Amino acid sequence: MPWALAILAAGWLSVSTTPAAPERGGELSLAWDAPQACPGREVVLERVEGLLGRSLRDAEASPVRVQARVEPVGEALRLSLRTETAEGRSDREMSGQTCEVLVDAAALVIAVALDPSLALGPEPEPEPEPQPLGDLPECIEPDAIEAQALEPAEPAPAPEPVAGTVRAAVTGSLGPLPLAAPGVEVVAGFVRRQARVELGFDYFFARRVAAASGDDRGGEIQLWTLAARGCWAPGVSILEFPVCGGVQAGPMRGEGYGLSTPTTTRLAWVAAEVGGALLIRGLPLVDVWAGADLVVPLTRPGFFIDDVGLVHRSGGVGGEASVGLEVRFGPGRALERRSR
Repeated sequence: MPWALAILAAGWLSVSTTPAAPERGGELSLAWDAPQACPGREVVLERVEGLLGRSLRDAEASPVRVQARVEPVGEALRLSLRTETAEGRSDREMSGQTCEVLVDAAALVIAVALDPSLALGPEPEPEPEPQPLGDLPECIEPDAIEAQALEPAEPAPAPEPVAGTVRAAVTGSLGPLPLAAPGVEVVAGFVRRQARVELGFDYFFARRVAAASGDDRGGEIQLWTLAARGCWAPGVSILEFPVCGGVQAGPMRGEGYGLSTPTTTRLAWVAAEVGGALLIRGLPLVDVWAGADLVVPLTRPGFFIDDVGLVHRSGGVGGEASVGLEVRFGPGRALERRSR
């Protein structure tokens, strides 16, 4: 209620009570002294009647005398209020910013003096009587649940490790060069489970071929290639059987001999290759590789000598064989070693 908040904000500045002789009479005796701008005595009486909910002329309670004075104090107003009832006399002082606030406060104090029950507030409603619960259903015990041990969830499989490989081998070629040509090979690659990817370099030493039987003129021809291949390598125990396919390309070089003006020619060599190998992985640090490939040239370089004609042309089909040692490194290598 606004008037209650006003009284709490204003507070009681001083309270003194002295006994007084009871007076009789039917009306409230109110002396109201306030500045001209403030509400008058009739307004205070109307607000008291509004709080009581009845007319003061019909009151049957003991008479109450009230003296009230409102005066300015600085920027605020002060209310001095004296009430005399059958129980005694009470003096109060309150302050506020407006006359309306002090009028509401005075009306509340006077109404409580006339009817002390207003200070107690409305009586609380009685609590409802509890309803009878009636017959409760029988408590049924749940069936015993057999405890089952939960199996731990299987962890997600770790990604397959990848190992690196390096291989060095001696090799031989038949078909691209005159006669059989020895060579060397270096291969690097990656292995993941049975899959292999390799990049290799092959060098085949020069082979000499005469322009004709008994002729002291001819050519020396050599070849080096770069090869890219992929392999699938199933295995049993310490043995693996890579099956590979790929392509190789490089320059084939021919140099004439026995000529008044020797010349050198380089021609492109491109070929497809397919083959297989045996990989023995029983040694502690290295593996043993032995492989053979079928080579099908996509280009067939040919070398000629003026006034003589064709000296050499690559064969339509060739073959290569290699034997060497391979080193495998990386986490995949360590895992495979532990598993054996």
